[in-house]
Amino acid sequence: MTEWTSFDVHGLVSVQVSRAAPAEPQLRLMLALFEVGRSDVTPVVTVTGRPVSPAAAAYAETAYRYDTGDVHLPWATVTRTGHG
Repeated sequence: MTEWTSFDVHGLVSVQVSRAAPAEPQLRLMLALFEVGRSDVTPVVTVTGRPVSPAAAAYAETAYRYDTGDVHLPWATVTRTGHG
């Protein structure tokens, strides 16, 4: 069993979700049609359960923060890991 759940959305974007991430069950349900049975997908989006502190972030009111590669939501951090 791999430590990642991988998705390939029409060959346009690939998503890799840590099985330890709190959002993994919901993302697996939402993206079920795009799940691939291998973990060698090069992710464009990676979801983990590990919070990331931005060095210099901009704020969008109180809803979220963002910097050059990340969007920081109160419940998750979305990090761009590939091209696209």
